[in-house]
Amino acid sequence: MDRIEEMIQKMTTEEKVELLSGRDDWNTKGHEGLGIPSIMMVDGPNGLRKEMEGNATESYPATCFPSMVNMASTFSREQMRSLAAALAVECHGAQVDILLGPGINIKRSPLCGRNFEYLSEDPYLCGELAAEYIISLQEQGIGASLKHFAANNQEYKRMVVDVRVDERTLREVYLAAFEIAVKKAKPYTVMSAYNKVNGTYMSEQKELLTDILRKEWGFEGVVVSDWGSVNDREKGIAAGMDLEMPGGINSHDNRNRVLLALEKNPDLKASMEESIERQLKLTKTCVENRRKQEVDWKIQHQKAVDLAAESLVLLKNEQEILPLSPTKKVALIGAFADCPRFQGGGSAHVNPVCVKSLYDVLKEKDVIYAKGYPHLEEEAIRVAKEAEKVIVCIGLLDLYESEYFDRRGLELMEEQNVLVERIAQVNSQVIVVLYNGSPVTMPWLSKVQAVLEAYLPGEGGSEAIADILYGRRNPSGRLAETFPFRLEDTPAYLDFPGKGGRVTYREGLYVGYKYFDKRKIEPIFEFGYGLSYTQFQYGKLKVSGSKVNRNESCTLSVEVTNVGEMDGAEVVQLYLGFLGESRVERVPRELKGFEKIFLKTGETQKVTFTLSRESFRYFEPEIHDWAVETGNYRIEIGTSSRQMKGVAEVFVEGDDMRQLNISKTTTISDMLEHENTKELGEQLLQTLYDQKEKEGGIPEGRYERLGQSSFFTYPLRNFLDLVQKEAADQILEEVLGKDWNNH
Repeated sequence: MDRIEEMIQKMTTEEKVELLSGRDDWNTKGHEGLGIPSIMMVDGPNGLRKEMEGNATESYPATCFPSMVNMASTFSREQMRSLAAALAVECHGAQVDILLGPGINIKRSPLCGRNFEYLSEDPYLCGELAAEYIISLQEQGIGASLKHFAANNQEYKRMVVDVRVDERTLREVYLAAFEIAVKKAKPYTVMSAYNKVNGTYMSEQKELLTDILRKEWGFEGVVVSDWGSVNDREKGIAAGMDLEMPGGINSHDNRNRVLLALEKNPDLKASMEESIERQLKLTKTCVENRRKQEVDWKIQHQKAVDLAAESLVLLKNEQEILPLSPTKKVALIGAFADCPRFQGGGSAHVNPVCVKSLYDVLKEKDVIYAKGYPHLEEEAIRVAKEAEKVIVCIGLLDLYESEYFDRRGLELMEEQNVLVERIAQVNSQVIVVLYNGSPVTMPWLSKVQAVLEAYLPGEGGSEAIADILYGRRNPSGRLAETFPFRLEDTPAYLDFPGKGGRVTYREGLYVGYKYFDKRKIEPIFEFGYGLSYTQFQYGKLKVSGSKVNRNESCTLSVEVTNVGEMDGAEVVQLYLGFLGESRVERVPRELKGFEKIFLKTGETQKVTFTLSRESFRYFEPEIHDWAVETGNYRIEIGTSSRQMKGVAEVFVEGDDMRQLNISKTTTISDMLEHENTKELGEQLLQTLYDQKEKEGGIPEGRYERLGQSSFFTYPLRNFLDLVQKEAADQILEEVLGKDWNNH
């Protein structure tokens, strides 16, 4: 396959069109005569789901690693790389070329049924972690498929729903993670989503697939459709959607449509051949990367345990009830303790090699077990009375959250809530272990002493949970999403999942913790939150300078010391916010840096962050480009989005790129917000001040109220009625010319 251009020229039109879709569910088409092999791509991001030949309902055994919600909770680039490297081993062993992941769609609402498969509500965290996963996977010779591009944030009507989102929100929230991952990691493929964005199916979105993804971000790989997402193949080719998956009846029909379209529209040929060239380059790379690989399943399973342990989040530990003493008599209650839910449903479902329950892991200790519900509650109460401490394992079933449908609420099953309440009445030492793919409400929280969020920890989850409960490991997971008290507190509550096949993202930039901060709403647990068995002390936050000029970066550092009695890891988080009155809408703070560090008892480590120019930017719809606003910025170092350990302030010299064209409908407030008209606006206001002084002034306090609510928002045609028109006209004519009123 060394002469790709020559191969393309040798193909007939029919042969070229054949390559635009898959051979079957998981393989591309090859061309034996030209020596073009097919390549295989399979699910999924946290484990290999390779279907058995002739049986689409069964897959080969593979290691089930922690779900992406768990991996985001590690807040660790290193652990993402470790996961991807382990997955690559099994891909080579199974002769798989491309792994369909990671999924980095933003968790707009906690109700999205597929949230367990996505990373976070925060685009910076998503993009950084996804980049490490992709880099590591592809360093091992396996291609990644970054998905689902873009704004695929619900399961309800996901194949047809029209997402209506403004340009700034789309850029800063829903495209930002993809931009980071594409630029840093250069994935072999990007998967286009099912949904429409602003009226156009993603498989036909030329602006997003070509103008932004390829031309602006420099993506050179293959755009592959989500399975069955192609609506109009001809438009898809023109938009830059290269490969339709899967193969089958629909793709065969599309083949005939494309052949007819090529006869009517010869310009389509160039786009088609560009797609084929990209596919052949991908095939060549994948074939060159192939190697035989033996899989040591014991090593893989231990990796699953280690990753799960890094992801578990300790949410509550009152009176240091944890870690448990191995000599204490413990009651283990709940069906999940004997039959754990360790992964999500749908295309990410893995056939695990080895799964142990928490009861299997703990039964050699002084542990008594009771299922607890739904009809065995009295036995559970009896067992709870006999034990010194109680571990209750509860969570969500697959029928509550999965690919293909969204959740209806945030509540656990009522039987589980009642069980915890009753156990807490007979035993004051209760520990809850949660198995769920997304946030749940906790009406019993004040009545239990500890809560460990296990999420969906993979096949090694039980061993990892036991290690945390008994102190063989120190918990270090942090929440990558906000846990609300109630669904009504969430930003998309009024607009999820939409109506009539359309959903409008009215909350704009305010997704996740940014909304809770703006509205000053208290969550159960905030973004970035998590406890440890040890304590960390932060030194003073140091900044490289008080001013950041254009084309400069800003360096910050802080020393962190483990002052507790146990070795452990801390997640240092950096948040950025604009101070003062901004000319645009601003979120209170946003994550712009994070670092997970391991410290032995008494050890101190210096953590350094660099904020590039891009860290301070926002997307300006008026110029359809990124800009940096001049002003003071607050930089905070914290252990969550609500717990800050240090703060600094820097002045940043902005781009001042926004230009305002003045007309008779322009307001004074508009003029003051733009660099090219600010001085003129101030001059016009001064004419008003001068006139009012001559007229005897304005009663104290009245002008301030009027200035903000009235004068500042008058269009010029009305403002000029308030002042000496000749003086104002003279100012405007000097700047804009005599015909300014006709602008």
